Amino acid sequence: MLKRDIPFRFTKSKRFAEDFYLWQQIAFSGLLVTRIELPLAYVYKKLYGEAGLSAQLWEMEKGELNNFVRLYKTGILSVVLFFIAYSFSFLKFSKRFIVNFFRSWY
Repeated sequence: MLKRDIPFRFTKSKRFAEDFYLWQQIAFSGLLVTRIELPLAYVYKKLYGEAGLSAQLWEMEKGELNNFVRLYKTGILSVVLFFIAYSFSFLKFSKRFIVNFFRSWY
């Protein structure tokens, strides 16, 4: 849920990680973000690698990395935070790639 008066909206030109980008803009800009610890939805497939856009692991990773570049270029991320986020994202992708590779064997 978003308040109507926040200055951020979905970027229509992005296909991958566009929702994550919106939340990153909100969180990194200093606006208040609250996490609700209640299940609001249930997913009947694996969170990544099985179907839909999330099955395209490399495209999703490129979208996420592009988010960090955009946030850095707009001044929302410092250079240090940019490199930390970029590195963490790539490590997360590597883990998902390996898990998905072995998942296909069984």
